Amino acid sequence: MLFLSDILPTGYQAALNAEITKGSTFAIFGAGPIGLISAECARMLGADQIFMINNASYRLEFAKATYGINPLNFDDIDPSEQILSMTHNRGVDASIDAVSFEAKVSTGDQILTTKEAETSSGASLRQCIAATRRGGIVGVPGVYAGLCMRF
Repeated sequence: MLFLSDILPTGYQAALNAEITKGSTFAIFGAGPIGLISAECARMLGADQIFMINNASYRLEFAKATYGINPLNFDDIDPSEQILSMTHNRGVDASIDAVSFEAKVSTGDQILTTKEAETSSGASLRQCIAATRRGGIVGVPGVYAGLCMRF
């Protein structure tokens, strides 16, 4: 029931808000339930190339086998640089941050959170912005629990 009443509508809305059409390029930061269903919905809407970023190899392998995504493990590479490289330095048409407040990547992020200057790191959101082409769409279907990058 939770899948049908929360995860599916959120993932589908994320793909709709990203304005996915036939031939679109799309990056999904986060391979949890929202990220995975967003990949399915983006594929259904006609996305040509879908990148999924996570550090859980089993999730990336599942998404590649099931949805035909390009898996990127952020423990191995800088995902936005890799996406730019794979899109001829253009970037994707749209990206979504399906990680939100859970991302704590750098020491700086951890310090800001500890000092309560910010309650969320914004690491995945910064990566979304860096990987998306000029004039592209960055969506945030997830939840930030407090301040993030002064938002």
